[in-house]
Amino acid sequence: MELNYPNLIKLLTFTIGFVTVMYFGFYYLFPILLSVILAFLINPLVNFVQAYLRNRALSVLFVLCFFFISFISIISLSIVEFIHLLQHLTMTTPVILEDLFRQVEQYTTQTVEQVYQTIENFASTIHPESSQLMKNLLSDTTNSMKEVSKDWLINLLQSAMNQLTYIIQGGYILFFVLIGTYFLSKDGPKWFRNILEHMPERTFSIYSKTKSEITYLIKKYLFAQFLLIVITGLIVYAGLLFFSVEHALAIAFVAMFLDLIPLVGVSGLFIPWLIYLFMTDQFTLTVQLSLLLIVIIITRNLLEPKLIGAQLGTHPFFVLILLFILISTFGILGIFLSPIIMIIIVALMRANLLTHVKNYIVK
Repeated sequence: MELNYPNLIKLLTFTIGFVTVMYFGFYYLFPILLSVILAFLINPLVNFVQAYLRNRALSVLFVLCFFFISFISIISLSIVEFIHLLQHLTMTTPVILEDLFRQVEQYTTQTVEQVYQTIENFASTIHPESSQLMKNLLSDTTNSMKEVSKDWLINLLQSAMNQLTYIIQGGYILFFVLIGTYFLSKDGPKWFRNILEHMPERTFSIYSKTKSEITYLIKKYLFAQFLLIVITGLIVYAGLLFFSVEHALAIAFVAMFLDLIPLVGVSGLFIPWLIYLFMTDQFTLTVQLSLLLIVIIITRNLLEPKLIGAQLGTHPFFVLILLFILISTFGILGIFLSPIIMIIIVALMRANLLTHVKNYIVK
């Protein structure tokens, strides 16, 4: 057995080049990458619409308009509901906050008076010069706290302006993503067919096998997520019934729907609910729902790696390692990338990519 060094150099060069392009392209060409992903996701629906409209460009435009209008509608409804919530809080919060601030003011006044009396008594027992030094020190400390508060307020305003700038930039990015998705979905299939026609037979065989494996693994991954969502819904329903909360079934369905949204999950339902209960002095129910939320989070964290690993045929430890690496590299976005990259890796392994690589680099 002897290494084929020209083929090994070609493989290393291609691998390094591909990883470099993907890494830097992720940061500098992220809208294009997002357009490719969206074009791939909407392609089945575009093909379905094209069967009726008989025009690829109109089909793509129709699908994009449908999703864009749906997205705007959901955002608008969310804003309306948020305004209604603010109106409700505007009516109920002032009384609660007034009572809270009165208690805080009383406690703070008593504490400050005690501290001041203690310092004054201590200062009267020491040398006058030391007493003056201590007073100067307290004055400097107070001034420093004022400066820190001023800096904190300025930083808060700057952060708000930066967030506004990011929102405006996000609007430009969304525009480029939509335009890129349109062209990729319209002409992408023709480009891809042209690539497949000129692809070597061995490469085409690997591609076909990998494609079938990815399709199979996506179905298994979606089934695992479905199981997790059902388990979450059952826990929420059982917990709410146990704590005698009304409309438990409807709330469980809402929790299952929110569980579909990454980074939101059931916390998007429970955290605002807990804040409202706490502010309205419903402390017993606040503690009960807090315990229920903890149970849900622990259960999901224990079951998710095991279920996904079982469905994809990988060990849960591998899933945890991959998730940790992606989050460390890409931040929160690594949570979205982890299932995609994990499915691709497992599909390549099931397609015997390592065997093909070995045959390529060994004579």
